[in-house]
Amino acid sequence: MAILIECLRCKYKQSARARKCRECDIDLTKVNEKIYYIDFYYKGNRKRERIGTSKKLAETVLRKRKVEIEENRYLDRKKEINTRFKELSKWYLELEKIKRKRSYKRDCASVDKLNGYFGNMIITEITPAMVEKYKGYRLSQISRRGSTTKPATLNRELACMRHMFNLAIREGKAEKNPFQGVGLEKENNKRDRILSVDEYQKLLDKSPSYLKPILITAYHTGMRKSEILNLKWDRVDLKNGFIRLRFEDTKNGEARAIPLNNELTELFENTIKCLHHDFVFTRGNRPTGNIRKAFSKACEEAEIEDFTFHDFRHTFVTRKRREGHDPIKIMKVTGHKDVSMYLRYNTVTEEELKTLNSGRMDTNMDTKKDRSMGTNT
Repeated sequence: MAILIECLRCKYKQSARARKCRECDIDLTKVNEKIYYIDFYYKGNRKRERIGTSKKLAETVLRKRKVEIEENRYLDRKKEINTRFKELSKWYLELEKIKRKRSYKRDCASVDKLNGYFGNMIITEITPAMVEKYKGYRLSQISRRGSTTKPATLNRELACMRHMFNLAIREGKAEKNPFQGVGLEKENNKRDRILSVDEYQKLLDKSPSYLKPILITAYHTGMRKSEILNLKWDRVDLKNGFIRLRFEDTKNGEARAIPLNNELTELFENTIKCLHHDFVFTRGNRPTGNIRKAFSKACEEAEIEDFTFHDFRHTFVTRKRREGHDPIKIMKVTGHKDVSMYLRYNTVTEEELKTLNSGRMDTNMDTKKDRSMGTNT
């Protein structure tokens, strides 16, 4: 049992003893009028009641609830909830903490799909069986790319729904989470596609001029697409030979330094800075936006099959391992914290495995070709 205080700015509820809000960092000690809640459990269910601006009254009501529960006199007064799912999802997307998420656009896309199915339903009527039915419905749908919805896509939507209801329960907008007891789908999204040197050259030859420097950067750094497209000049340290990503630039929220080779150094030195913004990669004096169509078209014309932009990370890790670089150094560059992730991105071909029985060392395939193209990092 506890007394909580509500932050007037972000509405987050925390211990009345807190001096700063855990969500928005506002100084709670300087707030004149405070809203108090009591928080307790009854038969394993969490209960929360809004008391008002009197802390003394909150303490009195909390003691009363404790006595009622101990003497089995507490009446579980459930308020009727008539909120529809589309109303709850709108509230969720307008929360400041949700808007600050790096995956906010992904959440918006997930909510759009969820609303198409649950939108007009009262949230108290949504059951785990309905969620299971939704899973089958989504997996049978055809995506805009012409294939059935992938389990990974469905799991992002289910995770968004689960988070939405958990926050709603915490804020007293829902009584239970219909996701309870529903499992995520097994994802089989592990890939080991890497680009050979010849394929890389063909891809560059078929790419438009604005796309080429982006592909060169991906091939020689293993950076994520979002990190490359959002790269700014103040992150490029040509004097010391590094791209220095800050914590706000990366997926895992950790800064990292990426060394530049000769080709990248020359690329950045010859890239004209735009006067209208600070982004490195531009198209028509604007930051380069969506490159999906251009990349797909280049792959098609170069006759490169089953290759995604993210596979450049697999290619980078595998190339550097073949060149004999320390795995720890490679992980520092790519931002992988776990060795298991490094192994996932490191592709070992059957041709390499044959060297175990041939009595010869790994020949570092493609290394000579790489060096001839100036690819040593």
